[in-house]
Amino acid sequence: MQSDSNSEPQTHAEFLASLRESHQNGRPISYFRQWPVEYLVEAGLPQDWLEKCGLVKTDGTATDLPNQCSQRQFAEIVTKLFGKPVNQAAISRAVRFEGLNLAVTPSNGRLKTDAALRWWEANKAGRQRIAREREQMELDESKRRFDKRWMLADAFNFWIDGITLAMRQAILDALKRALDATHTSAKETGSDDAATEKIMTALRPKLDASFASWQVDFCGDEATGKLGRLDELDKNCWELNETKKSELKPKI
Repeated sequence: MQSDSNSEPQTHAEFLASLRESHQNGRPISYFRQWPVEYLVEAGLPQDWLEKCGLVKTDGTATDLPNQCSQRQFAEIVTKLFGKPVNQAAISRAVRFEGLNLAVTPSNGRLKTDAALRWWEANKAGRQRIAREREQMELDESKRRFDKRWMLADAFNFWIDGITLAMRQAILDALKRALDATHTSAKETGSDDAATEKIMTALRPKLDASFASWQVDFCGDEATGKLGRLDELDKNCWELNETKKSELKPKI
């Protein structure tokens, strides 16, 4: 435990409290590395932080990070700690142009591990996290656009059924208006009731036949298996739908 000439030695509880306070105050990683891992864990320092700083492994045991390391070794360390591949060229570039040279040992050119990790966490790891978040946002937006660009099968079928019903009713209404117009025209031209009714009697089957023919041509005939124009529209629509889906689908 720590003590100085003007104070009593710390109790174990006070020492653990001082570790927690040092963590809250942002003491460098090298400060914590001087203590046994068991103390850091017992003090309640966050496990994910201990792992990220290379102080403990995922199983809670101490890591064996060196005090100094080569650029290649440091690339391996940050790749493992921060979960994003980093090569030696990236470390060399950071040393030459981005400020990591502050962690270089002048006498041998090796990196001081603690100082280099602090620099990497402050200057690179945060940017990598932002880049990953931006990539995820762009992927989510792409998915949203993808989802809006084609119609669900149930909605499409509902739309087709609605169109069929509306057109059938429109044709029936048109035929009824044609019959009414014929009846009115016959009366206006001076035909008597008997002659008018004779015309109407002869015309109704022809209009019914015309409607039946239109319905087979447009909707098809289940009894004979004949496909109608609506079936062709349905087929072409789904083919186009699948083509557009393959073009829009995010490459994950």
